[in-house]
Parts: sequence; structure tokens; C-alpha cells
Amino acid sequence: MSQTARRLSVLHVIAGFDPHEAQGATIASITAHLPGEHHLVTTTARSPERFASVTVLDVPMRSMWDRAAPQLSAAVAAIRPDVVHLHGGPFTLY
Repeated sequence: MSQTARRLSVLHVIAGFDPHEAQGATIASITAHLPGEHHLVTTTARSPERFASVTVLDVPMRSMWDRAAPQLSAAVAAIRPDVVHLHGGPFTLY
């Protein structure tokens, strides 16, 4: 019996995505080398075409980690990723 493999779904969360900056370049590299469906949650997205979906949070970048929990929770519930990849901020402590 043949089974169709489901693609890995990865949600990347970062305050501001820019593939030319260190953390953004890391995410860009992961999306290029890890097969699967990659999604992005951020406050700003520069060159986001590599992602299956992009959720731009309605909070200022500097207060993202303090004020974005409800929007981030809704994005996770909507996307239902296999992996949530957090870049920085206090959420990485949990």
C-alpha cells in the first residue's frame, strides 16, 4: 500500500524579516534547504515570496513580544504547523 507523505509545515516567527540581516538570512537558508511548507509571522516582511503564507502582526516591532500573543496564537491555530521556529524574544524561554 502506498502512502502519500505529508509535507512538513514550519512556522517562522521573527520581529522583523529581512533576508539580508542575520536572523532573516538564517530563516532564508532554512527555507531554501529544508523541504516543506514554510510560513512567516512578523511585524515587517521584506522579500517574503519564499513563504506559503505571511502574517503581518498589527503591533510595533519593538513591542511585538509584549503585545502580539493573541495574534500569534491565532496564526498558530490557523496554520497548525508541525514546527514553530521562534527567533528571539521572551517566547523563546518557554
